[in-house]
Amino acid sequence: MNRKRKKSTENPKKSEKKTSLGTRKGREKQLEQFKKERELQMQLHKIIKIQSLFRGAIIRKHKIRHIKESYKAVNLVVDSLITNYINTNFIPDILLELVTLNRITETFDLYSPQTQVLIQIRNNLITNVVKSQTRDICKQILALFVD
Repeated sequence: MNRKRKKSTENPKKSEKKTSLGTRKGREKQLEQFKKERELQMQLHKIIKIQSLFRGAIIRKHKIRHIKESYKAVNLVVDSLITNYINTNFIPDILLELVTLNRITETFDLYSPQTQVLIQIRNNLITNVVKSQTRDICKQILALFVD
């Protein structure tokens, strides 16, 4: 019985050392397992990041193409509106100014009142009738040149 007691007294000391070593080995195993899992998580995170970057690049590539096409369309519309305005309003007015008298250098003070009235009637006819007719003619001619 003494032997059993001695063995039993020795066993707790050895078992304490084994448990402390066992817990250390267990902790090391847990640490290694955690490192492996974390490494796999990091690799998965990197793969997802690369995938998202490629997807973003593809989407940006298509959006940039769409934006460029819309800019081209808008530029074409604006250019057509500007040329239409110039052809219908601006050029006929310039041509009318060239056809009619130069109003800056012309003085009517030297004429009699009757002549001044006639000049005013003539100016009204020129500005109303001739202006509308020449504008229509200019529009037609410009439309032939543009088309």
